[in-house]
Amino acid sequence: MKKFKFTLQTLLDHRENLEEQAKSHLAREMAVKRELEEIRDLLMNEVHSAKEFETVTSTEDLQNRMHRLHYASSVMREVVLKQEAIQKQKHNIELAREALVESSQKKRVLEIHKENLKTQWKKERKKFEINFLDEVSSQAFFKKEPS
Repeated sequence: MKKFKFTLQTLLDHRENLEEQAKSHLAREMAVKRELEEIRDLLMNEVHSAKEFETVTSTEDLQNRMHRLHYASSVMREVVLKQEAIQKQKHNIELAREALVESSQKKRVLEIHKENLKTQWKKERKKFEINFLDEVSSQAFFKKEPS
């Protein structure tokens, strides 16, 4: 009897590739989100340090104080923009996660089909082997009988 050959193996390989691509896409999206969060945190620390510095030194002239306040507000705008970018990135991550789940499910369907076919093939092979052995033993029996 022939070896087991899954006729849809090429499709299964393709779906495995798609799943790997979806995994790497999700990892990239998560890395971008982490990077945006790190930048946002650095900007927030900068805002806090500018505000702390402003409260400590109250004897400087009005113009320097205005520059620091303007700088703090511009940094705060950057923080808001980064927060919006993080929210968009979270949405992108969810889309990537859904794509990964979908590709994993499609691959799993083929894997289950392959497993079922292989189980059926094993049963048929076992039945073939049993029939073959029965035939060999019956031929041996009939050869011994005439003597």
